[in-house]
Amino acid sequence: MFRARTASSTLGAYGRLVARSLRTGSSAAPALKRASPMSRSSTATLPRLSSAGLARTYTTDPKAPEAETTSTEAETTTSSTTAAAREPEKEVGPAETHEFKAETRQLLDIVAHSLYSEREVFVRELVSNAADALEKLRHTQLVDGANVIANQPLEINLYTDPGNHTFTIQDSGIGMTREELETNLGTIAHSGSKQFIKQHAGSESAKDRIIGQFGVGFYSAFMVGDQITVYTRSATPGSPGYCWRSDGLGSYTIAEAEGVAVGTKIVITLRDNGHEFERAERIREIVNKYSGFVGFPVKLNGEPVNTVEALWKKSKGSVTDEEYLNLYRYLASGPSAHDHGKFMYHLHYNTDAPLAIRSILYVPESNPESALLSQTKPGVNLYSRSVLIQANSDRILPSYLRFLRGVVDSEDIPLNLSRELLQDGALIRRLRETITGRVLKWFKSESKYDPEAFGKFLAQFGSYLKEGALQEPEHANDLLDLLRFPSSAGTDAKPTTLGDYIARAPTGTDAPKVIFYLEASNRATAKTNAYLEAFQRHNVEVLFLYDEFDTILFNQVGKFKDFILVSIDTSQAESLLKSLKKASGTGEDAKATDKEDQKDAESVAAGAATEAARAAGIIPDRLDKDQVTDLAAWMVRELGNQQVKEVKASERLVSHPAVVVDHQSKAMRQILKAMMRHGEGGHMPVVPEMVTLEVNPTHPVICGLYALTQSQPALARRVAAQVLDNAMLMAGALNDPITMVPRLNQLLESLVVDAAGKPKDGGDSKAPEATKVEGDDKPIPVVEGEKVE
Repeated sequence: MFRARTASSTLGAYGRLVARSLRTGSSAAPALKRASPMSRSSTATLPRLSSAGLARTYTTDPKAPEAETTSTEAETTTSSTTAAAREPEKEVGPAETHEFKAETRQLLDIVAHSLYSEREVFVRELVSNAADALEKLRHTQLVDGANVIANQPLEINLYTDPGNHTFTIQDSGIGMTREELETNLGTIAHSGSKQFIKQHAGSESAKDRIIGQFGVGFYSAFMVGDQITVYTRSATPGSPGYCWRSDGLGSYTIAEAEGVAVGTKIVITLRDNGHEFERAERIREIVNKYSGFVGFPVKLNGEPVNTVEALWKKSKGSVTDEEYLNLYRYLASGPSAHDHGKFMYHLHYNTDAPLAIRSILYVPESNPESALLSQTKPGVNLYSRSVLIQANSDRILPSYLRFLRGVVDSEDIPLNLSRELLQDGALIRRLRETITGRVLKWFKSESKYDPEAFGKFLAQFGSYLKEGALQEPEHANDLLDLLRFPSSAGTDAKPTTLGDYIARAPTGTDAPKVIFYLEASNRATAKTNAYLEAFQRHNVEVLFLYDEFDTILFNQVGKFKDFILVSIDTSQAESLLKSLKKASGTGEDAKATDKEDQKDAESVAAGAATEAARAAGIIPDRLDKDQVTDLAAWMVRELGNQQVKEVKASERLVSHPAVVVDHQSKAMRQILKAMMRHGEGGHMPVVPEMVTLEVNPTHPVICGLYALTQSQPALARRVAAQVLDNAMLMAGALNDPITMVPRLNQLLESLVVDAAGKPKDGGDSKAPEATKVEGDDKPIPVVEGEKVE
């Protein structure tokens, strides 16, 4: 729910009571209503589009009966509103002074000085109220035409006068009698709109067209004006004109006036700090911002202002592609920028259940945040009956859908004291849930209709959907189902959905419901990853996550439908793989598969030196259980201060000597580093992560390492440390790869020196000649066939 922005500390006890009633919907404060001709309206008077698709022509209803009028009345009422604005009205009777009630004075002060965060909204309020007055007149013409004057255009005229520092708004609506002036403008605690609805309780068409359950929009004019003068004349034949005038301090006057046209004319004498509103361009900007979709023509100094029709209220089939494009350009760039801007998708969604909603939503052609360092504002405007309630609303869609552009118009939305604050939090939540659910259904439909085009959508906006899966667990499955990921069973050009992965998964009753994934920088890296080889061996599909955010997403979400998401670099993955192997075969078949894995591991391509060492009994073909236990204890002892908490034999490895498991993902490590850098105390060192090291008991390196622990413990320590670093590097968990360079040089030196003293291929025991390098007393062996510069 929106909260009232008035500061209770400055309002006094009554102001605090009002503020509380806004937040809680309490009836403790007096009902705050709208003046009769100042209420809101919604429905267009049957606009006709011009060839441009946007300009509108309005007429009064041709079926409306014409009232009989006297010659004097006809002379007055047939004069245009423009002429009426130019010809000053004249008070002809004594002015009666009336005092505002005490509570009205208090509320008037709140409205004038504390209520709105932006003063410009007074234009929106007055235009909306004028539209209500026009709607009332049109309705009355239809149901009681003989008792109203019906031969004038239904329109709203605005005038700016810098010379006299005034702003004027005039409508040709229902107007007011003297009693209505006193009732509607003399006290805020009355709503003419609500009274009108009560009188027409049986007419849904009338009730639906009146906004104003709450509101005091007329009095918002005192935010910018020192004095407000209202000229009004009721549409009832024979009604005189009146002048209502107030400075908003404590009293108002009412007097009869002549030269007053049917309808209402409000003249605001602007304060010194309100002179911006005497400029036509400023008023045009405000009308375009807030009232571009009001259902009646709005003119500024005689020129049309509202040039865009409320297309979302039309049926889908009656809106052309050009009209959709023009509306998008209006929403995305403003009414004067109609020469650029395209959208990728659009949704025209109208429903009456569970709420009355009329909406058009757009997906831009490109990501609005791609060139920004911060989040963009939400792009959907909230309307009620074509009147803007909140631009760029953050209430009707979750933040992860902020890239959408468009309009949501709901006739069910009531308003509170300020139209910047929505009253019914529960109602807004229902609206949000309804629109969000429909948007996700829309995306799903587009993904099935044209997968290739939807792939382009994901390239631009997939990150928003991932953000949403983290933000809203209730929609996580729907959002994850839209995403696509590269897979070991496919190509990067044709990624797969999680739903398609599940469709290809083993279906046996004992088969675990699991989706395996691997974090990698690209496909080449993934295909050579040590963790993958066991899954490839058994044709188990693995998703490749190239985006580090995907890893965080999978870790946090944990499940897709009833399938768990498991990284293959965990011990859990190894256990689940065993279960899959058993589910895919029974009894002897499963045992045979295990034996094949062992045979493959033992037959890893080994160099001639390794084969010779094995033949001579220097290193074993495979470490037995006791040897693995001894080696594990030795490695933990020697490497324990370098992150190893446990060493154990691996059953998953074939061609790699070792891997680490159950470590933090690369993405998570980077997040922790960033948090430490920006935490209290400045830069903090990264605490080494304790990991479990799995070794391949059949790999020559591990078998040789076991032998070295007995014969050359110093060299064995360097080899063991390098095995660990290699495994950490493979896992993306090595903090500083540069630290292993000195050790690598030592190992290379041992390798080169050892190789230099051995006979060449062919049995010649003579070492190759060495070439002296200037300034170096140590000879560098010449490799056979290598050219020496």
